[in-house]
Amino acid sequence: MKRRRTSINVLWIIGILIKFSNVSGSDGYGEEDAEVIQFRADDPMFSRVAPPSINERERQMGGYNYTINEGTLRVIRSELLYPFYDQGGGKDNVGDYQLAIKDNSPQITKSLNFLLPFFGFGFNYTWVSIHGYIGFSDGPELSDYPLRFPVENYPNQSDPSFIGPFYSKCKIGELNGDEVDRRRSGVYFRLEQNLLGRVDQFGVELRERLRWDIREGIVGADWFEPRHAVIVTWKNLTFGGGTIHARKTTNTFQLVLATDETRTYAIFNYKELRWTSNTEAGGSSEDGTLGTPAFIGFNAGNGTRAFEYKPYSQSPKIQNIMTSGNVNGFPSRHIFRIDEKIMPGQCIAELYDVASHLQRLSFAPESGNMLGGTIVNVTGPCFKQDMRINCRFNTIQVPGAVIDQNRATCIMPRIFITGYIDIFVEVEGSNDLLWKGKFFVETPEQAPELVSFNRQEILETQPTQLTVQWDTRNLTMDQTASVSITLWGYRESTINPQIVFIDSIVVGVPNNGRYTFNPQEINNKNTPWANEIQIGLVSVNLTNPSDPFGTAFQPVLWSRPIPLAWYMWPQWETRRGRWEERLCEEWIVQDRLLKNYAADVRFVNQIVFIR
Repeated sequence: MKRRRTSINVLWIIGILIKFSNVSGSDGYGEEDAEVIQFRADDPMFSRVAPPSINERERQMGGYNYTINEGTLRVIRSELLYPFYDQGGGKDNVGDYQLAIKDNSPQITKSLNFLLPFFGFGFNYTWVSIHGYIGFSDGPELSDYPLRFPVENYPNQSDPSFIGPFYSKCKIGELNGDEVDRRRSGVYFRLEQNLLGRVDQFGVELRERLRWDIREGIVGADWFEPRHAVIVTWKNLTFGGGTIHARKTTNTFQLVLATDETRTYAIFNYKELRWTSNTEAGGSSEDGTLGTPAFIGFNAGNGTRAFEYKPYSQSPKIQNIMTSGNVNGFPSRHIFRIDEKIMPGQCIAELYDVASHLQRLSFAPESGNMLGGTIVNVTGPCFKQDMRINCRFNTIQVPGAVIDQNRATCIMPRIFITGYIDIFVEVEGSNDLLWKGKFFVETPEQAPELVSFNRQEILETQPTQLTVQWDTRNLTMDQTASVSITLWGYRESTINPQIVFIDSIVVGVPNNGRYTFNPQEINNKNTPWANEIQIGLVSVNLTNPSDPFGTAFQPVLWSRPIPLAWYMWPQWETRRGRWEERLCEEWIVQDRLLKNYAADVRFVNQIVFIR
């Protein structure tokens, strides 16, 4: 029998009166007075009590599989911080709270039991520190400010691997006494695994929240499925070296990691920042201002690579981090992809290093087929819905469209160049070319095979059927869209290679990812302009290009090069008779007429060997 759940929306609006039992501590936590707060016992996303262990969940579920609806997911995603708990979770009844982390015992080790890709490495453990970071090697030395990573003096000086949402000397602070959130000050750690197979309420809700926060938060994550998650929360931490009166000047921030063991995403949530510097970094002992603010960023370790999150890290502009992220609509949320290199998912509202042209553009995918049609989503400057933007691939400019403040999209044009080219984003026709990156152009043979065939069928001269297959999601999420399938030829009869339209295989079929046809029903046409073409490609595109963002949106999927005998053989037979032999003879003649490449080789020195 399925369990009934009280309406979340009603509870969210009116709140509930909860009387908390007293828990030991000197920070005012757990006083025996009832108050209206945002915690709810009926939903683990809003409770103070940690969900039971996996075995206990399975026993409680009794074969019941929890499902989530859009309304519930919308309510869950309306909160900035991910859940963390100060009750339940075992005999200590402290939930996720890390009792072992104290001012004089600043870090503990945690096993992950899965592979976490980070900055080109993979880790199955982490160290959680009171000082606003999680590490994967010896803790860093906080001594010389501003901090610089990677450490130049490595290996004489350790260069730790770490993720730092707010890396500074911290201490456990005190509550003011008037907070709505009365959970105790300190560090909270939560590990959730195997989310894809979970059917319990908390597992399903966490998986769906992560999935859509990440997919809608950063370019290139459209198909990401979170398998494992780590939630680390630093609540009400004060700065090192402060006076006794400063212990109530505190920061609260959070790190959320999600991975499928191939890709890893990091979310930085900043709930409250009341101080920026510890006293060793020159900060005031009264309020934690002045001096060198905290380091925000990532370090791969071992003298390799680092990413400092400019313009906020170790800068007076650090306070702007509370208003500049706007990931998922939260001003103080920032997101990064961190598995191979660090790719920010939020825009930067200001130019911070114009002279060095370091306004790095994030975009996905990072490569595309030279024939064009690849959807490229970009993040860099901050966008407005009514902005006119352009993307420039090398020297070819194409119009773009704004998705939201952090993201815009462009369609890659056809460009007969291979290798890395510059990609720029221009806002309102600025032509300043400050936001740029390196985009890799692939040949049709190197590019992913987005349109495929049965290899045996496509190599036959007179097949009775051919099946074209493609991934529908690479074109559109609209399930009602129709597509057209087109045959193209490739030739090099001039200096520049040519892609030549040959025929439409079909127009207006459902975008279901598969279409089977009989070539003999379409290859009886006369296409004299393509009679010399022997190699071609097949494309799949939207029959009626959508206009979702105010500009023509026409992605195209391409096959790899294929032989065209299945289509061209009737025309070849009419013109050549025994066309197989004639084509071989023509190829030999053409090859002899080509310029000898060795004639273009310049010999600077001639060496004569005398025997």
